[in-house]
Amino acid sequence: MLEFHADTAEAGLSTSLAFSLTNTGQQPVHFLYWKTVFDPVCPAGLVLEADGRDAASYRGPRAKYRFDPRVSLVTLAPGATVRAIVNVSENYMLAADGTYEVRLREDAIRGIVGELPADLAPCKFKGLSVAQRPGRHRLTAVDNHHLLPPAAPVEPFIPPHCQVPLCMDNGYYEEPVVCVMGKAVYAQARVEKATPAQQAIVRAAIERLFQRTVGPGRPPLDVKDDATYRRWFGAYTPELATRVRHAIGGIQGQAVCKRFVIYVVAQGPKPDTIAFFQKSDTPGRYDLMALCPPYFAEGESGKDSRAGTLAHELSHGYSGTDDHDYGVECCQRLARLRPDLAVANADSLQYYLEDTVLSLVDEEAGSAAQDSARG
Repeated sequence: MLEFHADTAEAGLSTSLAFSLTNTGQQPVHFLYWKTVFDPVCPAGLVLEADGRDAASYRGPRAKYRFDPRVSLVTLAPGATVRAIVNVSENYMLAADGTYEVRLREDAIRGIVGELPADLAPCKFKGLSVAQRPGRHRLTAVDNHHLLPPAAPVEPFIPPHCQVPLCMDNGYYEEPVVCVMGKAVYAQARVEKATPAQQAIVRAAIERLFQRTVGPGRPPLDVKDDATYRRWFGAYTPELATRVRHAIGGIQGQAVCKRFVIYVVAQGPKPDTIAFFQKSDTPGRYDLMALCPPYFAEGESGKDSRAGTLAHELSHGYSGTDDHDYGVECCQRLARLRPDLAVANADSLQYYLEDTVLSLVDEEAGSAAQDSARG
């Protein structure tokens, strides 16, 4: 049995709440910290109600992870407690100052009780029963604009302790993408300047995704009923296929007309965090993407490629995707069981693009290399 508590972290109107989760059972409990209030990047999973109705939606970062049971799981021995303080006002869109009933979303804590099986995967974890008494807390609504770079700074926007920004010119953008090397706003990162090799990797991934595949002027991708579609999105229906087209169009159209900022993070908040994206809800502020060290260990092509991860993160900002599941095995399972969720899942969209347009890019590059060798 797990018990969840929320307490006000400040006197009077507060922006932050203190959360705790205690194992009151007799066996150890292992749960995924991802997308819970114990996630330092993506503290999702809360329900905030006023007058008996949902009164706030999550607006914080969306992250992509690489599952590692040594890092991705929180283990609670019998009687043990894990705690976290979350700035709720910055991560949830509150309509106004007021009193909110705060509770944990059902199935927000996914895990396993007892011994861990050998074949671990994120989709193998089930929602755990959590005893909780919703608390009423006075919260103040805030703007998150101070966390994001201004759209037209007099001087280049540099978050605290960051290195000098590097402009990445890209002809497909109305304005250049800005890449700041150093500490990202949301990451407890060590300050280090990105290496020339890292800069080249980011440039190549942007070029591969936008200039060669889903950039402006490219024809819309033909989303058809074939084995690739069914592998990542499940049973084909015209309605669901339209949602996939719109998701790809969100990256293809809006992303290339929107200026956003990419940060290369020297050390992410957790070793399993690959990247995360924060969309601005304030006019005059850039959206923000952060690339963590595991991003640079990804391949140039194939599954979980660097260009694919860029598509994953941008789909959160411009296509309305969520993270219902991660990884090849879990996404294929999601496609079989919940096609309605698969078409709105960022990893599923990434794998579909990697199996279609990005694989064609690789074939064209291989053919060009062969022609050059013959010539």
